[in-house]
Amino acid sequence: MDSTPLISMEQYNMSVYEPPKAKRWQSAERWQLGLWDRKYSLSGLRMFWCLIGTKWVYLSAPVCQTKIKMSRKEWDSNKSKERYHTEEDIRIYREKRKQIWDIAEKQRKEIEAGTYTKPKRKYNKKKQ
Repeated sequence: MDSTPLISMEQYNMSVYEPPKAKRWQSAERWQLGLWDRKYSLSGLRMFWCLIGTKWVYLSAPVCQTKIKMSRKEWDSNKSKERYHTEEDIRIYREKRKQIWDIAEKQRKEIEAGTYTKPKRKYNKKKQ
């Protein structure tokens, strides 16, 4: 085993909780958005700071500091989006993230100890 320090959940505090520092982004709203199209530089389910206008929606990904411009029509047609504007929403998001982190950390420790076994298949194979 190498002696590289591990990152704890407390050290992995992303800047998702504060909008970008530029004056334009101070009125931005926090959204969790699924981008599944190849035309955007980011893909997957991510947290964004969003400025929603009448014609364009501007997205800022705080962790990798990437900004994306999308048309309002595409924004409205996207079904996988959720607004995080209340403290309750933020608390639920943090709990989900911590749960995922804890499962991954437990699995990593089991792999290092050599006690990890792959989970059983949840479905039956098709009979041909």
